[in-house]
Amino acid sequence: LLDLSIYGCRLKVDAPHETGARLWLRLDGGWPVRATVMWADPDRIGCRFDEPIANAVMRRFTRLTLDRPRALS
Repeated sequence: LLDLSIYGCRLKVDAPHETGARLWLRLDGGWPVRATVMWADPDRIGCRFDEPIANAVMRRFTRLTLDRPRALS
């Protein structure tokens, strides 16, 4: 996970993905989140969530980042 907002995320990937591909993502072991690949590079993708994630989830990731600044890189 490289970047996160309530609407989507940017991920580092080991395999190519096509724009428009549908994914299930599990953020930090939580409930699966349905997303669509909006753009793709060879080793990174940008996804838009079908529904915005809860603010509580964003706060949890923000707290993790503050506790471990390199956790999302």
